[in-house]
Amino acid sequence: MPLADFFKSFTAFFLLVGAIFFFSGDDFSAAPAGAFWQTQAGITEFSLSAEPGERLVYDIRWKLFNIGQASIEYLGEETLDGNKLHLIRSTISTLKVRDEEFIYGYQSTLLPYLVKRNVSFMGIAKKITERYNQKEGTVSITEETGSKRNSFVIRCDGFIENAVLFIYKLRNIGNPFKGIRAHIQLPTKTLSIHFDGIVRVKNGHSQHMARLFKSEKNEFVCYIANATGALPLKLRNASKYFTSSEMCLVERRILTEDEIGEYKSSIEK
Repeated sequence: MPLADFFKSFTAFFLLVGAIFFFSGDDFSAAPAGAFWQTQAGITEFSLSAEPGERLVYDIRWKLFNIGQASIEYLGEETLDGNKLHLIRSTISTLKVRDEEFIYGYQSTLLPYLVKRNVSFMGIAKKITERYNQKEGTVSITEETGSKRNSFVIRCDGFIENAVLFIYKLRNIGNPFKGIRAHIQLPTKTLSIHFDGIVRVKNGHSQHMARLFKSEKNEFVCYIANATGALPLKLRNASKYFTSSEMCLVERRILTEDEIGEYKSSIEK
């Protein structure tokens, strides 16, 4: 089904691909966030510098049609199980799909610790919890649909990234040089992403100079504004059916403290 394929592919690369999980006191806040980001100078580490409450809203477009909206909100810093984390909320909303995701990532590395999702597809609701063990290179996933519960573990080779957190890394790269390359491990796929230079990109009625990052087969393409704030202007994904689907930034604003509190209070404990 085309819509299902679109939903799965954007989920995988943008709003969540990728834990309440205990690491027996091990501190992964100091793990090398840039372990797979190789440059001529060695390994580069990253941090998140977005303003607390930053909300980015995107139109989801397929060819000439707007088929929904997506958003990312940075809800600030949290402490969970003794870990210092960033909390990010992301959503996708189309006619048949609603996906809300709360992502907890280590403050210094932006590696995922815990992801909680609420998904509704064709009227069927599902709750998904992703618990990351970066020491073991695993993510334990629990899916609940009504009274049905399914749990499984995905094992990876090394640290596991999250697609949304990785976009924040791209925003904070500084001054990349052409050819800089990252081999990132997502839960279900490894991508090789490189910086392809500074280009002019049209977004709506405006044109911007942007840093272009893309994977080898253009499965993932991201335009980061080459300006203060380094906003992700456009994300494009190649899928089996929606070969020209993309997400275009249409709004940026700062949430009020009440709005941030409302989102946090909606997270199931």
